[in-house]
Amino acid sequence: AIVQSLPRSVESLDLSGNRLRGASMETLCSASQTGGLPTLLPTLLHLDLSDNPLGPSGVTTVAQSLSSPLSPSAVIPLQSLKLARTRAKAKGVEALGKALQTRKLLSLQTLDLEGNDMRPAGLQHLASAVTAGAVPHLRVL
Repeated sequence: AIVQSLPRSVESLDLSGNRLRGASMETLCSASQTGGLPTLLPTLLHLDLSDNPLGPSGVTTVAQSLSSPLSPSAVIPLQSLKLARTRAKAKGVEALGKALQTRKLLSLQTLDLEGNDMRPAGLQHLASAVTAGAVPHLRVL
C-alpha cells in the first residue's frame, strides 16, 4: 500500500479527488491490522479525502481506523479531517460520531462534511460527540 511507503513523519495527506471508494479505504486503513492510520502515520495532522465516492462503508472504515490506535489511552494528533462530498450518508456520519466519542481525536479543529446526505440520524451522533466535549478544540464544522 502507498501509505506504508510514506515516511512516518508525514503531517499532511491529501488524497482528495482520486476516485477512492470504500474498498480503497479498507486497503488504506488495514495496512496495519492492529492500529490503522494512526500507527502508520503517527504525526498526521491533516487528512483530506474529499471528493471521493467513499460511501458509508468507506467513511466508516476511516472512522474506525482513527478511533482504534494501538494504545487505548493514545490520542491522535489529527487537527483537520476533510470528508466533503464523500457520500457518507447517515451511516458514515454515525460511525464518525462514534469515533469522535472515543476521545482519540482531542486535537481535531476542523471537520469538513460538506455535501454529504447526513440525515438527522447521522447528525445526532455527531452532535452528541460535540456536546459531550469529545472534540474540545473543534472550531470549524
